[in-house]
Amino acid sequence: MSTSRLRYFCIIPSSWLPANGGDGPPVGPTVTRTLVGPDGQPLPQTVTLPGAMPSELWEALICPGDATRALLCVEHWASGAEEDQWRATPGVISLPDVWDWGKIVPPLAVALFGPYGVTAADTMASAAAKIRAVWPRLRH
Repeated sequence: MSTSRLRYFCIIPSSWLPANGGDGPPVGPTVTRTLVGPDGQPLPQTVTLPGAMPSELWEALICPGDATRALLCVEHWASGAEEDQWRATPGVISLPDVWDWGKIVPPLAVALFGPYGVTAADTMASAAAKIRAVWPRLRH
């Protein structure tokens, strides 16, 4: 049973998605999910993420401004401990929680999502609306 009812968003290295160019043996759970390319087109495939990967539903979008990064959406968590472990995983950059979406986007968001029209003047909410035009998953 999930302990979180809000979606969680973070940036991860796209190399954690071996079917999208990662190398080395798979680590952690292997599941079939829809990975979305920077053009918004689905790329169904089996992907494997690090051992701390959420056991619940998730999807990823390759960042259009830097294909070495992916935006990850976790629908919910199996436990609070699982969420804490994932947030502490090196390489995971957590995006602000929904109550902070009125704040200006961090510079990294402009670099990663500029091709979708995200600018330094955007709030997290307005940037999410621009990204959502390509990837509807980006909503709470």
